[in-house]
Amino acid sequence: MTEVPQGKLDPVAIRRACEELLQLHQSQEVMTVAASDSMMAQVLHGLCQQALNHSRAAWAVIDAGFPVEASANIRTALEHAVTAQWAFLTPNGVGHLVDGAKFKASQYFDSAGLQVELGPAAKNQIAEWKSHRQLPSFSAICDELDGTHNPDVPRSGLLRFEYVRLSQAIHVTSSTISGYLHVDELTGQAALRQQALERFPEANILDLGMATAMACWIVESIRAEPNRLADVERIADAANIPSTLAQDYQEASEKKRSKSKVQSPTRGMKRGER
Repeated sequence: MTEVPQGKLDPVAIRRACEELLQLHQSQEVMTVAASDSMMAQVLHGLCQQALNHSRAAWAVIDAGFPVEASANIRTALEHAVTAQWAFLTPNGVGHLVDGAKFKASQYFDSAGLQVELGPAAKNQIAEWKSHRQLPSFSAICDELDGTHNPDVPRSGLLRFEYVRLSQAIHVTSSTISGYLHVDELTGQAALRQQALERFPEANILDLGMATAMACWIVESIRAEPNRLADVERIADAANIPSTLAQDYQEASEKKRSKSKVQSPTRGMKRGER
């Protein structure tokens, strides 16, 4: 299960790692991939680049004095990096991601009422997209990678927790209202703030570090040799942040298979053996 890294978080070290990783990625703009990985690279590159660009944007917003407002960039970076890891690690995950994108596109045309302006060929294409698999919700992806997709296990993984926390910060919630209020405990008098109080600065920096490292790990994993995967892992390890969810995915898959065998002891046996 993805957990808070052991030991005290060092925001300075995590920021330094982010800067090194972003510089490492930016230093080689032309990316060559193996022919066998071409489809994977085309699909995952956009997700990773989105994560890295939002990481850069988040640091710029934080440095401008708006750490709470940076939550939107942090959430976007984390969601794209984790989804890229899920697609990379899951069997046929990239294909599922493409299917989900097509299905989501068909929903967009329906909800926006744009189909009336399209010709027959385009309408047929959208109808075909509707037949594709939906992408799991990001919460479900978090649960799968955290190993908490089992309904009998409390959903307490770090990924889900951080996703929910960041969502509270960027949507219309009680967090928005209370963040701009200061109530005196003795008098009950309320003061209105112009800048919201940042309650979880270290958690935000951890999320930025994880998103940056995980996106860079995917980029280097699909880059043709020689890649810089060892550099990414070295930089992330020095800051005590995970660069991949591979171990989490493997452990979650093993738990899922183990539970399936207990529930269905005949599963996988030949017909004559049942």
